[in-house]
Amino acid sequence: MDLRRVCVFCGSSLGARPGYADAAHTGLDDLRIAGTMHERKALMAELADGFVALPGGFGTFEEFCEVLTWSQLGLHSPPK
Repeated sequence: MDLRRVCVFCGSSLGARPGYADAAHTGLDDLRIAGTMHERKALMAELADGFVALPGGFGTFEEFCEVLTWSQLGLHSPPK
């Protein structure tokens, strides 16, 4: 299996530590803005070969569970 693109689900809040904001990525090579949450999740699934979930809230959990369900249903398959 050749993973080239990994989608990382994580919380969107900066949290209580100021260092998190200071360490945010400032030089994006590619920015895509989706009109809806469904479009956003579908785009992430289309672009990614694999998925990782970092600590977050219910939204992070929901996104990861949805992509896991898509995998079980055969709607998203890992690269061969």
